Amino acid sequence: MADALCIQRVMVAELDVVVGPHVGWKVGLTSETVQERFGADAPVAGALLAGMIWPSELPVARDFGARPMVEADLAVRVADPAIMQASDHAEVLAAIDWVLPFIELVDLMVADPATLDAWSITAINVGARGGVLGEPVPVTQEMGETLAAMTVVIESEGGEVLGEYPGSAILGHPLDAVLWLVDELAARGETLDAGELLSLGSFGPLFAVDEHDAFRVRYEGLVPDQVPEVEVRFE
Repeated sequence: MADALCIQRVMVAELDVVVGPHVGWKVGLTSETVQERFGADAPVAGALLAGMIWPSELPVARDFGARPMVEADLAVRVADPAIMQASDHAEVLAAIDWVLPFIELVDLMVADPATLDAWSITAINVGARGGVLGEPVPVTQEMGETLAAMTVVIESEGGEVLGEYPGSAILGHPLDAVLWLVDELAARGETLDAGELLSLGSFGPLFAVDEHDAFRVRYEGLVPDQVPEVEVRFE
């Protein structure tokens, strides 16, 4: 893993020149099933850069990566660097100000993704290539419950439901991905600053970009009287 993190740092430094500066982090391998598949016993983390974050109103090139994939994700925005001392969900909620619908655009990069493991996934910056953000949802204390209890629905361009997943699909609770990341970054000697985006992981399997012209993700039960959503369209 030390070698993998070294490779990641070198690659991100090279990407910084053409993609833009650091704006946050992504967490990957956030379910036991996926961890078992890749021989991992914990999640992994990679960097997000400014040019990786795209608005939902703009179409995305279908060939954005070597092996482009789509996943139903969720992001939060850091409001207070004190998040680095967070030890429970309430303290995380107190240190973030937005929950953001997020479709991550992942690039598995290698010729045979079946050969990937936790170390090689870390080395390729956890496949971070881009992502589409929806409208931010202000944080409430009720999200301590609703984030885990919500249903995340991913649909095709015609409204066909491709999958429905509980919020608890990410480590039992999406905020647990934040707590894991805080510990991981502390071990790396890194910190979080106000304004950073944190991509918390996939609620379900990855979908190949060539299967559909668009994907929509909805977050049912996250907040009362509203269903936050985000869509990505390909060209």
